[in-house]
Amino acid sequence: MTSLLPPNASNLEKDVEAVIAKRHNALPMDARPVWDPDTCPVHMLPWLAWAMSVDVWDKDWPEHIKRGVINAAVQNHRIKGTRQAVENVVAGFGSNISITEWFEKNEPGVPHTFDALINYNGETIGVDLQEAVIRAIDRAKPVRSQYEVQSGVEVSSALNIGGAVRATYYQRLEFVEA
Repeated sequence: MTSLLPPNASNLEKDVEAVIAKRHNALPMDARPVWDPDTCPVHMLPWLAWAMSVDVWDKDWPEHIKRGVINAAVQNHRIKGTRQAVENVVAGFGSNISITEWFEKNEPGVPHTFDALINYNGETIGVDLQEAVIRAIDRAKPVRSQYEVQSGVEVSSALNIGGAVRATYYQRLEFVEA
């Protein structure tokens, strides 16, 4: 082991360092599983989320959503402010999003706006989780962009009969220039 002590360390300091190093090396700890969102123990997920700089977190989320959000965090920070970042944060919640930007509409739209249709893939989603998805979109989208959200749940049965329910949540943001 390389010493972190300065060259003028006393013999007592060197002895203390040796004892600490001996005890530390004897600990049966492999830190690699803790840094992997798929193998990290559930009780350590909040700390891993903090270390990965996850933007939106709630201790009451189901485990699979917590792991998905942590998995997507690093990549999302690399591409923050892009359409792909918005799609990734919604995917981290186990959902899909369809984005229509202002220039993709049939009629001319307001610049830097988009419509988002979120599909929750047949899961029962509470209001708190829907608000968390919207907060995550707010942090991932370009700062100048405004958007409207429609969300729904797509369900299908074993008889290949499908249906859809769409609940609409509109968010209107108005900015005043200073």
